[in-house]
Amino acid sequence: MAVMLKVPRYRQPPMMCGATALAEVMEYFDGKKYNIKEIAKETEKTYKNIDWLFAAGLFAMKRGFKSKIITISTEIFDPSWTNLTYDKLIRKMRKRLEYLLSKKTNDSYIIEWNISPLKWAIKYLEKGGELFYHPITTKLIKTFLEKRIPLIVPINENLFHGIKRTTQDDEYDDIKGMGTGHVVVISGFRKNKFIIIDSEIIAERFRGKRGKVEKEFEILLNCMSAGGPPSLFAIYK
Repeated sequence: MAVMLKVPRYRQPPMMCGATALAEVMEYFDGKKYNIKEIAKETEKTYKNIDWLFAAGLFAMKRGFKSKIITISTEIFDPSWTNLTYDKLIRKMRKRLEYLLSKKTNDSYIIEWNISPLKWAIKYLEKGGELFYHPITTKLIKTFLEKRIPLIVPINENLFHGIKRTTQDDEYDDIKGMGTGHVVVISGFRKNKFIIIDSEIIAERFRGKRGKVEKEFEILLNCMSAGGPPSLFAIYK
């Protein structure tokens, strides 16, 4: 069996991969063109990838979409919370947030790294977003695609394209560079590979103007896990 969804590909403006991916998937569902820079203004100022997913979900819900996020991030969930109702889950998150805000530490970075995702998750849930704690597997991804729902996923770009790490000046440097986060759209699968829409210009260098990349199931899961706990983000009508 193969699934190939007709997700449009936009050319990504610099540092706007998430906004571009969201625009592509929204157009897939409703046929409307979306301004990437306007999406970025509302979603790209978040602290890290998991925060961005919640901000993007809120953006989509304001425009009539439903939103579902699946993650195994323990910054958001304690595994014992898996089967809680959303009301109880929000209460647990609020208690966790209160504890972190009251914690004495000189390392504000560590605290913010945990506080920021909780703030976004609570806001997202209160606005009606769906959130689940579940392992990310090939079977789960294929289930969405078989329902004609493309998936937005954060990945490690260096591992995905097999390129050197990048510096703050966006130069490739295997010594001075750091791993780079990126966001792409999974638009289908065939045989043992997922089909991915990559809006980054580097994808054209490797794959031509269509920017479509095919990755073995396990390789893509590794790319999703390289930057932290993997997550799936789905919007639908």
